[in-house]
Amino acid sequence: MTNESILEVDGIRQEFGGLVALDNVSFNVRKGEIHGLIGPNGAGKSTLINVITGIYKPRQGKVSVSGTKLTGMRPDQVYAAGIARTFQNIRVWPELSLFDNVMIGAYRSSEIQPWNALLRKKKLRQRVAGMEKATLEALATFDLDKIADRPAGSLSYGQKKLLELARAVVASPTLLLLDEPAAGLNPVEVGNLQERIRSLVGGGTSVLVIEHNMKFVMGLCENISVLNFGRKIMTGTPSEVQNSPDVIEAYLGSTSFQNSKKS
Repeated sequence: MTNESILEVDGIRQEFGGLVALDNVSFNVRKGEIHGLIGPNGAGKSTLINVITGIYKPRQGKVSVSGTKLTGMRPDQVYAAGIARTFQNIRVWPELSLFDNVMIGAYRSSEIQPWNALLRKKKLRQRVAGMEKATLEALATFDLDKIADRPAGSLSYGQKKLLELARAVVASPTLLLLDEPAAGLNPVEVGNLQERIRSLVGGGTSVLVIEHNMKFVMGLCENISVLNFGRKIMTGTPSEVQNSPDVIEAYLGSTSFQNSKKS
């Protein structure tokens, strides 16, 4: 990991009908880093992810990735810039196979244009072959390649989470945004997920992860930014965050946060 920033969030303010969801939020994610984003329910975490990915346009501030300004881009343009994400609620096509679910992500990252496909058949075949290879590799990363032909709807909850991750990483994003990836997983699945995320970083992808499972975050992230009521309380190491009076006050009464301090 270097000191070079891959994601820069600068002075973001987001409002919804007079309600301030984010108020002057700024932090950086370094290249090769797994960075946590935590906070109580309603702190503005998912809103911030939606700002980064172009679903919401902020009232103030800007977001940049590798020096490219993302603010004002459409979600598909943000994806093309090398940013992929997962969602709180699983979003897979249950009737499609695992292979086809992930292939959709590969197709979105390709340069194939429908209007010239017939004119460049050889080039098209080469690109499709490359997409198929990338799809199988992404599935293999999460041990799903051997069941690639199964319909996604037949998977367990934990497997669906992994499938969504495979679809997100098939295009080799420079930055991966994970919105509560450990939610609903058992302890064994959580441990496996940590290792898979670390392997992605080893392959060149930086990660920003939102999570309520504090043990998961504290054991995975190098640095953590904390939001509360739309404002950033602090950014620091897991140890600094766990021992911050402001963070403890924000999480007062949270069993998950207190347990993370004991682990």
